[in-house]
Amino acid sequence: SGNAVKLDDFCADHHDSGVGGALFLDGRIRRGKDWRAGELGMMIPNYETGGFHTMQDYLSTIVLAEEYAKEFDVPTGSIVPATLFHRLDERVCARSWTGGSTIFIGIFNIVAVADPECVLLGGGICREQQLLPLVNAALDKIPQWSDFHTVVKRCRHTNNAGLIGAYYAFETEVEGMEKVPIR
Repeated sequence: SGNAVKLDDFCADHHDSGVGGALFLDGRIRRGKDWRAGELGMMIPNYETGGFHTMQDYLSTIVLAEEYAKEFDVPTGSIVPATLFHRLDERVCARSWTGGSTIFIGIFNIVAVADPECVLLGGGICREQQLLPLVNAALDKIPQWSDFHTVVKRCRHTNNAGLIGAYYAFETEVEGMEKVPIR
C-alpha cells in the first residue's frame, strides 16, 4: 500500500531510534542465511576514522540526541530525538545529516551492491520535508552516483513503514503453512 507497491526491487532504509532496513529483490524479501539481509545499521561506513562504529552508532536518533545534549550541556532526557531535524542549522545536527554523512554513504553502498529500482527512506526522519533534498544533493556529489539510475524517496507510511513491512513479511512467511488453532 506504500510507495513500493509496484516495485520488484527496492531497499527500505529505516532511521529512527535505530537504523535498519530490508531488501526486496526479484519480488521477494531477501532474508539471507541468518535472516539479517538488509541490516543497514550494521554497515561500517568509515573504518579509517570511526573504527568499527556502525551506521547505527552514528545515525540513530538516540545517538543524535545524546550528542546534542552533550554539545549544549542539557540532560539527554530533555531532548526529543525527532525534533533534532528541525534544528539542521545547528552544528551538531548538521554534522550528521549534511555533506558526507554516513546516511549517504550507506545509501550509495546498498545501491552499488543490490542495484534496486528505488531506495525508500522510512522512520521518523522521513516526516521532515527537508531530508530528501539533503539526501539527493549529497548523493549527487558522489562522482559514481551518476552511474546509477536509482530513485531515492520517502516511504509513504513514514514511521509506520517498518511495521507494515514486518506485517507483510509475517503474512508471506506463514502463507501455505499449516494453521495452528489459537487456544
